[in-house]
Amino acid sequence: MILPPIFGAIQSVRSGLEKRYTASYLALTVVGMGSWCFHMTLKYEMQLLDELPMIYSCCIFVYCMFECFKMKNSVNYHLLFTLVLFSLIVTMVYLKVKEPIFHQVIFENYCTFYYLTCFVFSFSSIFYAFTTSENEMVDALGKNSV
Repeated sequence: MILPPIFGAIQSVRSGLEKRYTASYLALTVVGMGSWCFHMTLKYEMQLLDELPMIYSCCIFVYCMFECFKMKNSVNYHLLFTLVLFSLIVTMVYLKVKEPIFHQVIFENYCTFYYLTCFVFSFSSIFYAFTTSENEMVDALGKNSV
């Protein structure tokens, strides 16, 4: 989980994709390096290096998901601020609580939110395509019958 995301980041830069895609690949690289460090040492500090980047990378993924249908080269500062604030709050609470169960609950709920949002986005786009096609057919039938 270290080398493939690096190659993905290089390819996204070469392809001229937006920076958010490169950031996603680099976030996966950081998660991979943190996981590698933690599983080699099993120390609490390395556990933080494993678990906190998972939260940060998910924030980047959520940002990418919400920015899929936007104008090119525009930035949603409200969403960005919200995700950074969420990351900071989770980090500060996790450093105070020092319980892995906190990360597990936060990460599980965050992933559930992410998957449900993906489902809603995919369902709404299918629904939109279906209703648009149907409206176009109704318009075509209405014009032909007049």
